[in-house]
Amino acid sequence: MPKSDDNTLPEDAAIIRYVHMLNEACEKTGRKFIEPSSLKAKMIAAGFVDVELRMYKWPHNEWPKEDRYKRLGYWTQENFGTALEALCMAPFTRVLGWNRNEVNVLLIDVRKDLKNTNYHAYCPVYVLYRGVSDVASC
Repeated sequence: MPKSDDNTLPEDAAIIRYVHMLNEACEKTGRKFIEPSSLKAKMIAAGFVDVELRMYKWPHNEWPKEDRYKRLGYWTQENFGTALEALCMAPFTRVLGWNRNEVNVLLIDVRKDLKNTNYHAYCPVYVLYRGVSDVASC
């Protein structure tokens, strides 16, 4: 889910609606997104040790002041912006019953949100890794 630490991303932003609708379509087909915070406990329960879960903030565009995050934001916007239609067209039309034009209208607004540097939005990217397993078969 897109986030903004300084509340510059409105709750009714198109990008948030897009993610909610994509989640809804996936859940209707039995493909629920997993909350990343639950994965650490599952790894530990499976016998893994030294399990770490880290969250990194990938800005949606070039709003950050720091150059490395500005570059990351550029590439996040470029990659996500080009993937939007491919990610949602089938779920929105086949599962939610939208038509192609309705999807494209939403995508226009989502792309505007992605480019809006007044929105200090980022995508939380989680990395889960582990040390040596206590389970002999692994």
